[in-house]
Amino acid sequence: MTTAQQIIQAGPEPGPRVLSPSQANAYLECPFCWYCSSVLRLPEPVTHSLAVGRAVHTAAALLLTAKQSGQAVDGEGLGEACAIACDLQLTQIETPQARDEEEDAEQLADVAACEDQVRALTTLWWTAAAPSIQPAKIETAVSGTIAGVPVNGIIDIVDQSGALIDLKTASRKPNGISPRHRLQMITYAMLDQPANESHTVRLDYLTKTKTPAYVQLKTGLGEEDYRYAENIYPMVAEAMDAGIYPPHRSGNLCSRQHCAHWQACEASFGGRVRD
Repeated sequence: MTTAQQIIQAGPEPGPRVLSPSQANAYLECPFCWYCSSVLRLPEPVTHSLAVGRAVHTAAALLLTAKQSGQAVDGEGLGEACAIACDLQLTQIETPQARDEEEDAEQLADVAACEDQVRALTTLWWTAAAPSIQPAKIETAVSGTIAGVPVNGIIDIVDQSGALIDLKTASRKPNGISPRHRLQMITYAMLDQPANESHTVRLDYLTKTKTPAYVQLKTGLGEEDYRYAENIYPMVAEAMDAGIYPPHRSGNLCSRQHCAHWQACEASFGGRVRD
């Protein structure tokens, strides 16, 4: 029996399933990649880009916590928050063992460049976006059910006005709120304030370009958004429980460059994942 056949015939996983918007989005983008990450738990390297994004989130949370407690944040405080965030997140970057001193120096230079990027992005967000935020909740865990499916998540920021705010880092300026991010914010709105008929959500994008840029996108959510989530979560949960994990080779992120599980995908299903 091939690995693909074993996967298809594996059947449902034991125990109750709790979804999150990231789990649902990962399954929609590529069921097999989700299976490798969430079921087989195959290792995924922490890239420089991922570590920078996590560090910016950590620094923002530290700064907003200080603001919420009434502390004035100056340049020194901003630097301290970035330093703590870098120590926590950039040390998780997985790099191959250096073969010589020159390669070791290159790896150290890469980490130093990431530190500079974290400081630049965090400073930009703190000066351009944070003044308009009066935080009521920071990094708040939420949970509940959507159409009978247990769902949880973590909201970056809830403003005192009730608006939900999420911080994103991206490689280029967004053209709009992506379906992936929209489902995430719909989910948070339904779990955090289920009694409300409408919500305002805001996404703060920071681009990791040569000259960092800040883009704020704001939108309202309504009945059609909630209906989408109420249809998607049961369908995804049912497919997961049925053991349906086909690869999505036509997806934009399906490549050897972007997928950590391309080798397992080729070994299981054959064919070739594009470079």
